[in-house]
Amino acid sequence: MKILIADDHWVVRESLKQVTKSLNKNYRTVEASSFQDALEILRNEPDIGLMLVDLIMPGFNEFDGLRLLRTEFPEIPIVVISVHDDPDHVFKAISHGVIGYIPKSADAKLIKKSLSQVI
Repeated sequence: MKILIADDHWVVRESLKQVTKSLNKNYRTVEASSFQDALEILRNEPDIGLMLVDLIMPGFNEFDGLRLLRTEFPEIPIVVISVHDDPDHVFKAISHGVIGYIPKSADAKLIKKSLSQVI
């Protein structure tokens, strides 16, 4: 499976890449540091099987960005990885069609468990 990791912080992308590799060495990751880069990848690589996206990154206006993703790429499962861990953000993201929501404050074990369940 090919996983798109969209986050403007390289440390977060690298951490998520390591977690996905620990789940299955055959998972391939593609990285985007802005929403525009993520859209370009999604448009050019139709074999993306999962997207991990931060709600706050250049060009991504939280829920407007999720609406655009759900409209243009409804078949791609999306998991939000965010600094926001309040219930309002979680429920609003889920109402926009994401299949999972992982706070960045979660430890590696919880992130790994959550991604494993989503996949």
